[in-house]
Amino acid sequence: MSSATASPHFSAPPRLDVARIVAPRSVAVLGASDDLKKFGGRIIHYVTRNGYRGRVVPVNPRRSEVAGLPAVARIGDAGPVDVAILALPADMVEPAIAECAAAGVGACVIVSAGFAELGAEGEARQARIVRIARDAGMRLVGPNCMGIINPHHRMALTSSLVVEQGELVPGNIGLISQSGALMVSMYDRACREQIRFSACLSLGNQCDLEICDFFEYMIDDPATRVITMYVEGFVDTRRFAELARRAQRAGKPVLLTKTGRTAAGAEAARSHTASLAGNYQALEALCEATDVTIVDDPDGMLQLAAIHARFGRCRAEGVGLISPSGGAIGIAVDRLSDVGIRLGRLDAAAGQLLGTVMNPSHAFNPVDLGNRTAEDMGQLRTIVQAYNASPDIGVLFVILTTSPHFEQVTQALGQAMAREGGKPVLFVVTPGGVADNCRMLLQDLGLPYVDRMDDAIRILRHYVPRRNALPARNVLQRPPSLPAPDHPGRMLSAHPAEPEVKALLRAYGVPLAAENFCRTVEEAADAARAIGFPVVLKAVSAQLVHKSDIGAVKLRLQDEAAVRQAWSEIAQALANHAGGAVLDGCLVAEMVSAQTELIVGVINDGQFGPMIMVGFGGITVELVPDTELAVAPVDADQAMALLRRLKQWPLLDGYRGMRKADVHAVADVVSRVSWLAADLRDHLAELDVNPLLIRAGDGRPVGVDARAAMLGAG
Repeated sequence: MSSATASPHFSAPPRLDVARIVAPRSVAVLGASDDLKKFGGRIIHYVTRNGYRGRVVPVNPRRSEVAGLPAVARIGDAGPVDVAILALPADMVEPAIAECAAAGVGACVIVSAGFAELGAEGEARQARIVRIARDAGMRLVGPNCMGIINPHHRMALTSSLVVEQGELVPGNIGLISQSGALMVSMYDRACREQIRFSACLSLGNQCDLEICDFFEYMIDDPATRVITMYVEGFVDTRRFAELARRAQRAGKPVLLTKTGRTAAGAEAARSHTASLAGNYQALEALCEATDVTIVDDPDGMLQLAAIHARFGRCRAEGVGLISPSGGAIGIAVDRLSDVGIRLGRLDAAAGQLLGTVMNPSHAFNPVDLGNRTAEDMGQLRTIVQAYNASPDIGVLFVILTTSPHFEQVTQALGQAMAREGGKPVLFVVTPGGVADNCRMLLQDLGLPYVDRMDDAIRILRHYVPRRNALPARNVLQRPPSLPAPDHPGRMLSAHPAEPEVKALLRAYGVPLAAENFCRTVEEAADAARAIGFPVVLKAVSAQLVHKSDIGAVKLRLQDEAAVRQAWSEIAQALANHAGGAVLDGCLVAEMVSAQTELIVGVINDGQFGPMIMVGFGGITVELVPDTELAVAPVDADQAMALLRRLKQWPLLDGYRGMRKADVHAVADVVSRVSWLAADLRDHLAELDVNPLLIRAGDGRPVGVDARAAMLGAG
């Protein structure tokens, strides 16, 4: 089992590892009561009623017995205690934490709210309890959480009434949630749908133990097959990425629902558990790189987890569709197409097998069962066998509607799918109460179903392999002739001007337009003659970002006189600039005739590290964005996958007779810039090659403009 790494802030080594906190041998309940209307009353009731096999100690200074158990007046009288759960008002938590620390308690679960989520006063209160705990080596879960549910340990260490609904049935899905109320709601709904858990952990404010501590535990926990998380903010994104790769190597799917996709959602997360929501697009890129699936709905996340737990990963992109309703098939085909999922192709052998039970003109995917009679039920097994035999079909999608013998159809299909042990399967049971027997049949067979097409499409969208996914790589190869990784940090100053940035890009093998940096108009005239007219003249100034906005870029200069006039106009534009920009000189560059304009950029995200961005550029890049983001570095094949995702990809691929771009050369540029981003992760804040033009003549990429900003530069 894993153990949480000791924080450098600990004055004493942690008393317990996470595995022992999730499955403690002894539990104390501070604020224990016989009154089920109180938090402490419900906690002690739920701990005892579910058959927890460890020692339970109620702590109540006014009672000698609680819930039929001997009570102690103070935690110091309880003897050895692994985990204490605190159901106390916020102003009583700090002295209780101090008593637990002095008594040698291993960890405290703090249900109480009223800490960092409430602002400065709560933050100060939270900081004090953390300091007390760390000085003693005692771990904290919460505050502002709903506790721990461990069905394998028969322990419900929570005040939530959802554990009143039935027995704790062990399962193989792990759930980690920052939101306590959402965790127990997900638990309740999932149990109703026969989705079972290995453990459910509510973290609240993550003042000490955080998502990654429990993530690491679940990777190592043999009872957990699939890991699910509801996240508002990460404490350590690098550790999260490392653990996600560990989970991938361990064969454990990781599913995540993250709030904070929008500005409003991010603000709600901060007010909820004092979390930093982070850059959602960067998180998406990180999750793709580490094989973590983001699901936008927590219920959908658990439904998807149930598919993974039952069948493992989907291995092919195609869907095999079966229904007794042609209308349902038509709707499903449209809905699947909307989210980029295609129907699977039957190979010759599978088509021939299907033709033995279908009219030859209808022996293809999808299968419309029509009005089959009771005598035809045996044919359904053949249909399932044909789909299972087709390598292009990754999952069988069955839409049940009311029809003659539809319970028999459900049973025949379900038994064939369960017995054949073939492809993953998902049912949609569209009728209401009349189909309850069908639902029970599927539950008995251990086959997943949902009641709504929307839920099914959400599951399949995340379960079926993405057609344009980035190729997975365990190890990336550096492109040839790159500078040594430790060298580039010395190649840019704190406020790099454009010539300096371009020198670095050239060192990384990025093709750039021919140009000369000139400090005087005479030098510019000479450079223009050497390059050949027409030329471009661009201001060089550390104070300018968007030169064209103030008229500091002059295009299509046809002769020496035009160069001199452009220099004068640029100097005047900078003199009139409100920011007081200083003209250091001008770049004289070749005028590139282009058919397409791209942008390649670097973003060093504060939480998720260096990212590479590629997209279509020009003045509309911010107005109508068409960009893709990935964790840096990427290789050329991964860069090509990013290019193919762009909405305007056809413009690079010969749309309506246009000359095809040299997309392999473009992908090479993207890869090289991404390695630059990775090499300079401790120095570079951002970098743009904008525009990266696609030459009209040969379709090859050439960078024209470039800028960079450094970390820590004011």
